[in-house]
Amino acid sequence: MISEFVHFFFTSDEQLEDKQVKDVFSQDFMESDFYCYWHALFQVNDAYSFKVTLHRYMHILTTQCMISPKYCVYESVIVPIIEYLEAHTNGTNYAYIGGGVSLPYNIQEA
Repeated sequence: MISEFVHFFFTSDEQLEDKQVKDVFSQDFMESDFYCYWHALFQVNDAYSFKVTLHRYMHILTTQCMISPKYCVYESVIVPIIEYLEAHTNGTNYAYIGGGVSLPYNIQEA
């Protein structure tokens, strides 16, 4: 399924003229969660428009979907690190101190 997606991504626009998405992809791709979500967001049926939206919104796939943890960052990243450190260090005392600082600023037009 990934290979046909990559092939589609680099297909020339002329080859996609007058084609529907269902004519370009396999039935497995059409029934995939990715396509269902994408089609719900960007209801495009022709292959060219589908390719244009893929190019336009590729940053969503690469920055959020691909590397986002399933749960919140604290539960997915921080808690396992804390549990690992507490299990593998003998008697180390961790102090969880946090706070915010308000920095004054002055916006001046140039």
